[in-house]
This record gives sequence, structure tokens and C-alpha cells, in this order.
Amino acid sequence: MTTRRVHIGIGLVAVALGLAGCASNTHGSATGPTGTTPATTSAMPSTSAIPSASAAPTTSSGTTSSASHAPSTQAPASTAPPSRSPAAQPSPTMHKVSPEATAPAAGGCARDSGTQVLVLINPDVPVPRCVIVTAGQHLAVRNNTGELGQTPRAVTLHWADYAPRTLPPGALTIYPQSFGSYLLPGVHRLQASVYGQSGAEIWLQH
Repeated sequence: MTTRRVHIGIGLVAVALGLAGCASNTHGSATGPTGTTPATTSAMPSTSAIPSASAAPTTSSGTTSSASHAPSTQAPASTAPPSRSPAAQPSPTMHKVSPEATAPAAGGCARDSGTQVLVLINPDVPVPRCVIVTAGQHLAVRNNTGELGQTPRAVTLHWADYAPRTLPPGALTIYPQSFGSYLLPGVHRLQASVYGQSGAEIWLQH
């Protein structure tokens, strides 16, 4: 009887040990040494800490500059040829009036030394009838037909290449251009309507 009890007790102890081993294996696979579940550690590195290789550099204003170091392919601007300066252009050749004669028809010819050479259209003859001038002087004409008690009248003048001018009694007209700018040397006639085809002789000398 005593031996049977011993065998029963040994069997219960073996069963208890077996159950304890199973329980230990079951809990040991799910918990750590302290009975808590160990934290899962990922073997993949965080992508937020890795700089992107394709990220474009940014400018100081925060905008993306994708071609800051790329060589420029823009063609250089063409430069227009400089325009020709008006001073370099040839000046046109001025036409000068040829003289009617190389010497005056009047017997004598006086010289006038003033800048302006004045011719008076008197009732009978012009005064002076002939005058020697230089290239730097210019002409002025006065209608003096009322002189010496004569009835004054209008006078039409024809001079060089100028358009005809009609002067009322006592009027003065001026041709401000210098003789040398539009006349060739020689005798030129100032025609007045009161003398027909005749008039004062202007002798341009060098």
C-alpha cells in the first residue's frame, strides 16, 4: 500500500513539472526577461533623415533654381552698325549764278567798302549805276522813285536766281546772303522795272 502511494506521488510530480515546462515555454516566447513585450526595432533607416539627391538648390529668395550653374545658350545680341554722322556726309554742291559780262558797260565803277551794299532805284538812273563788291558783302535795294518831285511808283526787281520782288514807294528789301555764296565772279545786273531791261551793275571781284 505504501509503495502504491509513492508511485502515485511521483506521477503527480512529473505531470506538474511537465505542465510547468509547457507554461514556461509558452510565456517565454512572447515576453522578455522582465515579463514585458520587447520593442520592435526596424532595420530600415528613416527616409526623412536622408537628403534627396535630386533636390534642386534654392536661391536666396526661396525659389528653386534648376539652371544656376548651367552654361548660357542664349545668342549674343546683334549690334547695329553705327549710323553715319551728318558731319561725315558730303555736302551738296551749291549752284552759283554765272556773270553776264566780265567787265561793266558803265564808264566808271566805284567800290563799296561797307558790309551792306545799298542801291537806290531813282526815277532816272540807279545810284550807283555800277559798284564793285567782294564775296563777303550783301545787297540791299530801296525804291526811291519819288525822289526829285517825281511821282512814286512800285518797282519790280529781278536779281540773280531770286524770285522777283515788288517794292512799293520808299520800301527797302535786303538779300542777306553774301555775294560769294551764290554768285560767280564777274558783272551781274540788278534789273528794275522802271528801267526796262537795264539796271545797276554789280561787279563781284575776288
